[in-house]
Amino acid sequence: MRSSMKNIRITVLVDNNSLIKGLEKRWGLSIYVEAYGHRFLFDTDTDPQALSKNAQLLNIDLSKTEFIIISHSHGDHTGGLKLFSRIRSGITVFFPAKSGLDRRIRELGLIPAPVHETRQVLDNVYIIGELRAGFGLWEQALGIKKDDKLIVITGCCHPGVDNIVTKALREIGGKLFIVIGGFHSPSKQALDNVLRYNPWKIYPLHCSGHFSIDYIRRRDPERIGIGGAGLVIVI
Repeated sequence: MRSSMKNIRITVLVDNNSLIKGLEKRWGLSIYVEAYGHRFLFDTDTDPQALSKNAQLLNIDLSKTEFIIISHSHGDHTGGLKLFSRIRSGITVFFPAKSGLDRRIRELGLIPAPVHETRQVLDNVYIIGELRAGFGLWEQALGIKKDDKLIVITGCCHPGVDNIVTKALREIGGKLFIVIGGFHSPSKQALDNVLRYNPWKIYPLHCSGHFSIDYIRRRDPERIGIGGAGLVIVI
């Protein structure tokens, strides 16, 4: 790994916005994580070409990805799976058990690993088990611990960012440190519920909306983090 084995490095590969000139912007999300000597991907954006291009520009070799976590079944989070059928056939893909993604993952030559309950996949790395978001939609998230700090990475938060964070804290433990990902245009109440946990930073990406950034900035300006493709967080 490029950082210390004890460090956690989070890189936003694709997002609606970009922080670095030349990176592709797409309506979607993909986040690459290097933690405790392992490399894995959370969501795959909507466009395999954008995912591949941005990874190359950010000096990330996606062929070394050990596994993939998919937050939910929407195409702006699963579209890049096609890339891995070419560069990493046979890679394991963790997905919400009730999302119905099994067949699609198999057809791409990848290994489906359905997740229902919160489970540990590596030391200090957890998949936050699926939550229902209505209309047959189920979503999961990612939790990473460093000492007593908990980092929560989300896809779209259809079940509510506050509900996902609360579940993560209840089932994984620790003190909320960072929340990063799509928040799906959350209400003031949902954002207030997250702020009550006193995280160090909140990074609204993808479907979060400008309101999320503006509201957090007004309420607690020290906690807002501005994200986009090219953002790198090292803990």
